[in-house]
Amino acid sequence: MTWDQTLAHAMAKTDWAVVWATLAGPVVAVAMTLWAQDRSQRRDRQETVLRQLLLTHLTPADPAFTLAINMIPLEFKGNSKVMGKHGAFVFQTGLEHPTMNTTALKNELLVEVMNALGYATTPTTVMQNVYQNRFLAENQQLGQDVLKAILRVADALEHNGRLTEQMLKNMSPPPLETETDPST
Repeated sequence: MTWDQTLAHAMAKTDWAVVWATLAGPVVAVAMTLWAQDRSQRRDRQETVLRQLLLTHLTPADPAFTLAINMIPLEFKGNSKVMGKHGAFVFQTGLEHPTMNTTALKNELLVEVMNALGYATTPTTVMQNVYQNRFLAENQQLGQDVLKAILRVADALEHNGRLTEQMLKNMSPPPLETETDPST
């Protein structure tokens, strides 16, 4: 191979490298941008779930709390620690008579979500840094007490209805009055 042929061969390789870089460069740049946007949007959605949990975890009857709990599997599906705590919390709250303290499970779930997002904390810290308006807490308790009272009243009315039915069944019918004909 002569010097001219070697130079031509080398330039051909260089030219192909330039062509490849020219075509692949923008594609790689777009792919990296989309990947970065996806990560950013995912983190934003996860932080939205965390905000909802922090705003509503003292009032579990709040629909926003339920929504945040239900969004965890969607937004944290790749995090086994968060999903484990979520599963334990949902299981226990679904039981009629929970065998574990659901408040503690809720706080552990909150801590795992915070840790997954890089906010290092512990359940103790979560419990110590809680502010709840006394009026709001008393009002929520009053609402729960009213609901329990309504259920007791409904049960009593149902029982009373059954007793009334039994009494009516056991009573003999009143005698029929016959009309007397005044002409006779």
